[in-house]
Amino acid sequence: MALALILGILLAEYRSWQAGLSAVMLVTVVLLPQCMKHNYRECALRGALLVAAGALGTGCYVRQADSWEKEAQVLLCGQQLHVCGTLIRKEQKNERWQLTLALSGYENRVVVSSEDGGYPLESVLSVKGLVREFNSPRNEGQFNEKQYYKNRKVIGRMSADEIRCIRAPVGVYAWRETLYCMRMRLCTVYEACLPAKEAGILSTMAAGEKAFLDGDVRTLFQRAGISHMLAISGMHISMIGMGLYRLLRRGRRSYGCCALLTAGVLLLYGTMIGMGVSASRAIGMFLIFLLAQCLGQGYDTCAALSVLAVILLVDNPFLLHDVSFQFSFLAVFAAVTAGMVLPKKEEGGRVYGFIYPFCTALLLQLFTLPLVAYYYYEVPLYAIFLNLLLLPYLGAALGFGLIGGCVGMFLLSYAGFLGYAGTFFLPFTRFLLSPCRIVLSVYVYVCEMVEKWPFSSVICGQPTAGKLCVYYGLLAGMLLVLEHRKKRGGTLGWGEKKPSGAKEKNDHPVIVQKRAKKARCMADEYRKDSGKYVEGTGIMQGIGERKESGDVEEKHGMKGIYSFMPVGTFVLLAIILHAPAGGFEIDYLDVGQGDGSMLRTKEGVVCFVDGGSTDVSKVGTYRILPFLKSKGIRRVDYWILSHLDEDHVNGFYEVLESGYPVGAVVVSERMPEDEAKAHLSEMLAQYQVPVITVDGGDTLQLQKTSGSEVMFDENDDGAAMHHLSAPVLRILSPDETTPVDDVNGASLVFLYEDAQVRALWTGDIGEQQEECLLAGGRLSQIDLYKAAHHGSKYSNSAEYLQALSPKLSVISCGKRNRYGHPGVEAIEHMEAAGSRIFYTMASGQIKVRQGEEGLMVEEACYWNAEGVS
Repeated sequence: MALALILGILLAEYRSWQAGLSAVMLVTVVLLPQCMKHNYRECALRGALLVAAGALGTGCYVRQADSWEKEAQVLLCGQQLHVCGTLIRKEQKNERWQLTLALSGYENRVVVSSEDGGYPLESVLSVKGLVREFNSPRNEGQFNEKQYYKNRKVIGRMSADEIRCIRAPVGVYAWRETLYCMRMRLCTVYEACLPAKEAGILSTMAAGEKAFLDGDVRTLFQRAGISHMLAISGMHISMIGMGLYRLLRRGRRSYGCCALLTAGVLLLYGTMIGMGVSASRAIGMFLIFLLAQCLGQGYDTCAALSVLAVILLVDNPFLLHDVSFQFSFLAVFAAVTAGMVLPKKEEGGRVYGFIYPFCTALLLQLFTLPLVAYYYYEVPLYAIFLNLLLLPYLGAALGFGLIGGCVGMFLLSYAGFLGYAGTFFLPFTRFLLSPCRIVLSVYVYVCEMVEKWPFSSVICGQPTAGKLCVYYGLLAGMLLVLEHRKKRGGTLGWGEKKPSGAKEKNDHPVIVQKRAKKARCMADEYRKDSGKYVEGTGIMQGIGERKESGDVEEKHGMKGIYSFMPVGTFVLLAIILHAPAGGFEIDYLDVGQGDGSMLRTKEGVVCFVDGGSTDVSKVGTYRILPFLKSKGIRRVDYWILSHLDEDHVNGFYEVLESGYPVGAVVVSERMPEDEAKAHLSEMLAQYQVPVITVDGGDTLQLQKTSGSEVMFDENDDGAAMHHLSAPVLRILSPDETTPVDDVNGASLVFLYEDAQVRALWTGDIGEQQEECLLAGGRLSQIDLYKAAHHGSKYSNSAEYLQALSPKLSVISCGKRNRYGHPGVEAIEHMEAAGSRIFYTMASGQIKVRQGEEGLMVEEACYWNAEGVS
């Protein structure tokens, strides 16, 4: 049912033949076995259920998408609006409050940014302001903010010019605010009794409050592959719910009473932590378990998982693309599948009993590995070992954290009445939380230590749809083989002996006698057909063989575990980790008011030019690094810095500090001796990155920097080479004749040249430097031109551009920048030179590749290829 619902949603969203083919395959797989058994009534019933579920998914998506489009036309109209809504969520980010309002008369919500977060939940607020749409990704690998909030039915953000509270909840109607205050008091206890780093981790684990979590710790856990420990999911809910339920049952309460009390506590806890997707799934499944306990029925995890998937997707079909939804449901499905295909722990020998947890964890990792690669572009290879090492202690940390937090909240609430007793018992709270401090400190230490190991995290790029299909197809095949071998294996462990004449547990003598008779008949058949005599009454081992009493009988299921599973794991890892080098490509990134572009040669040599911005915060962390990782680029061979202005270099420093490998940094020999250069030298020395200093007239031969020396020719005559065996960078400026009045005038100007493409980068040079290049006769016709100084009117002169005659010009600048870039005069000069102009502020990332008929250009705003003659 859940799978049919999902296919219905996908069919309504994409209307593609792939979704239709998947639906046909699902119907075939479900109905064909019943048709072969001539069970047409069951077949018709199942077919009707599948069609109904698919139609339900399609209808829900169409309804939600239609509602989204209609409300977007009203709310995102670019005009001042006056809206009223109920405050359903509030959180603090970057010293401001993000208030989520459920608008009256609208199905979707808006987020209001405010300096005041003192409004209680369930308050009715009146807000005046402009609703703005969330940002779509402007570069490959960039976080899709619009899709993230769309999955949560949030249509836009609102900058409030005026906000006032119309009605505040009172009495019992303020229960949500009471729970929120308890959540914040719990975090206050952790903050008072633990160091900042451990307090932030425990606040996220126990209360779902991420405002106190250090961003570096979040990244560290993510790179180590244990970020799921920070999310409140099935483990947390099961520990709290099952602990409370068993405690109540020991008090000899009825099943109904225990289930009702446990369900109430879990729902209140879920509301307190914000009821995210993972928590909703976990609490919903536990409620189904409690219902089964009350009815005296068995609990089926797959059925409960399907029910929760249907409930969540019917309410919000956009959740299908939510990363939390995908990880949460896939992890539970993986755990169920592992229980189905792996022999039980008690059925194996001592060796299997030891490796059983490892096999289960490995299957969970294999299921979620493609999602990790798809969303984070790198795979933590040691994640399975870290989970096996650290996961067993998570329950203790969470248990002591909740107990210590509750004690601390009691002391905070009644400190005034307790007097000196309050200050006396506060150390007792720290004592209760000391196991949490120890465990979490070990978590951080181990992750930091593992991060320094080689191949701790391997960049693999964002896998394509075809690679994902191949991966999951092979994984399904591996699981079918394991299940088949498990069924053939009987109940003996690997390498165990079956005593002579022993019979299976609970085996009836008559059944044993029938089995022996059947075995004798089989032996007689083989003797008649082949002419070979076979003795014995046991199960046949083969023609001409006899099974001796006490011989070792290997279990086929264990054979699959020990032999086939490692091979399958290696193949799957090879598929997901393979990152093709790719061919020639130039990408001009949208970094706002700044510069950043990537050049990759046909041979796979990667160069990055500049990398900085003045209006995009952490441009290296959130735009440059994700772009490189999404492309599967594990190393930049040459990072070329034209000059050291902030809008050209601050992102490079962030990349360097992250530990991303850089082969060499290329700078001008005539770079001014100032604080910026001293800082660059200090950073490069700290991270042991070699420096290549070049001067006008030099030629740099592009080759892989890993394990090889950098080669370049000094004082090259600069003659054009139209038939090159390898790509080169020709340094055109500055040299001794270049007029240098400021930092911009000393910008590095270089020409990339191979057998088919000539591309020019000019930094922030002005008209004086352009005239010098003209006078020196160093310019000739080119294919690609990176506009000087972000398209400034004081650069890009007419004669200079006429000499270049670029087929394509790219201007990198930010929207509504204070410098007036690009200048009208510069644009007119480019158009007069016969060049097509693209702007990163309008197009986003601009990708240039080599096609069969010339260069192909793709814009991020369209992602449609168009040829450039």
